[in-house]
Amino acid sequence: MGNCEYRILCGFLYIMAFGLSFYTVLPLYLYGPIFKFPKSHIPKVQVDSVTVDSFNIHSSKLTVNWDINLSVGNPNWNHEFRYKDARVSVFYQKKMIASSPVTSPFISGPIRARVSASSVHVDEWISRALADEWKRGGVYFTFRLDAAALKDYVFSSSQMTVSCEEVKVRAISGANLGNMAGSSTKCQVNML
Repeated sequence: MGNCEYRILCGFLYIMAFGLSFYTVLPLYLYGPIFKFPKSHIPKVQVDSVTVDSFNIHSSKLTVNWDINLSVGNPNWNHEFRYKDARVSVFYQKKMIASSPVTSPFISGPIRARVSASSVHVDEWISRALADEWKRGGVYFTFRLDAAALKDYVFSSSQMTVSCEEVKVRAISGANLGNMAGSSTKCQVNML
């Protein structure tokens, strides 16, 4: 009689197993796209404040300290991002003038970065333009945050580049100090 003593029972079990698989897989195939997980949104980043001290330009040598406070927000309710290998850079008219690592790893929330330039050589045109704008009351800088972003603590990561364009730092009259003019500034976030 073979392996199955009770042919009717075996046939019934095979039909039940096939039917159960078919009726489980078919609805998932037909209606699965309706029940997809929510689309993942990129983090939201903004510059909350910037303070500058020791601002000095002398014969194409720049010395300045920036204290940059950023907020990194996660618009996703179903997962979180974790960041590592973070670095903040300061640009003036698309030329990087200083860069510094950020304490990492970190999760969404406030980030404080201190970027310093100590007697850094800059092109003469940058030196003149910075000195002139500072004397007129303020300088526009672009701040960039680069970091590896890990979603839900998985092993693969994406490269995140945040660009905070044209943030005005207002010079305090008669001093080598300055602070951000206006309220917080939203930044553009790109994930690669």
